[in-house]
Amino acid sequence: MGLKVFKRFNIGSKIAVGYVILTTSIVIYVAFGIITLQKSKSIDNRVHLYTPVLNSIEFIDQLAQSSGTLSRKWLNGGSMKDKEELLKIHNEIYPEYRNDVVKNLKDWDKNDNPEMLLQVIDECDKVIDAQRNLIQKTINNNGFYVDSIVEENYDELDALVSSQIIATVNSINILIAEFIDKNKAQIDSLQIEKSDTFAAFEKLLWVLGIALILFAIFSAVLTTRIIVKPVLYLKDKILTMSKGELLDEEIKAGKDEIGDMAKALNLLMALFIIYTFCIFAKKILWIVQSVNRQTK
Repeated sequence: MGLKVFKRFNIGSKIAVGYVILTTSIVIYVAFGIITLQKSKSIDNRVHLYTPVLNSIEFIDQLAQSSGTLSRKWLNGGSMKDKEELLKIHNEIYPEYRNDVVKNLKDWDKNDNPEMLLQVIDECDKVIDAQRNLIQKTINNNGFYVDSIVEENYDELDALVSSQIIATVNSINILIAEFIDKNKAQIDSLQIEKSDTFAAFEKLLWVLGIALILFAIFSAVLTTRIIVKPVLYLKDKILTMSKGELLDEEIKAGKDEIGDMAKALNLLMALFIIYTFCIFAKKILWIVQSVNRQTK
């Protein structure tokens, strides 16, 4: 049964194959477009996830450097403006950016190395604690900065600034620089991946576009060959037969519906010839019988 269907590849089957090819091309185009858009959206989400954290951590790095300098100025009797700026970092600026980083890290994947950022935050917290310790050791019970307290404990306070604040700030700077370089490289890699994805999609558009144009040309040629030409061929034969003329050759028949029509016309032509021969034979017989009667 399968072989018979394969051998008899009729017009309906040919048209169905054409529609299947066209539909498949459209499905591939739509599917690849959806995949490309979803991948692009995923990349954008990851980039948008990294960017705020990187911006915040860069600013925290600047705060750490600034607070280290302000700590040294605090110890050496800096201006009131410097002291207020250090207190503002402690009470307002750093907590805000710290919370932003910790909040955004909840959405990070383990492969994005959030532990490194948490280590940075931990080091920053140590600097803040050391600076608060410094501040507490330089003020009296009323909260005022006292020079005599600083002079009396200068060596101890200087060691605190150097070993616990400045050294930790330098460590933070190295960690943040390493983290930023790594993640900026990852963002660049994501952008390249996104660009490559759209380039592949653009290439597919060109390939499918050219393929559909070629398919349209092929369909037009195929339609002409399997439908238009055979129909015109049959029309000419039928017109010839309608004039009472016998065909000098058998009508060529294919293996589709038009071929069935050609076979039917061949059968009709054969019956027409037989019918014509029968009539001619009857006339000959009538003539012979008439001549025999006259001769008697």
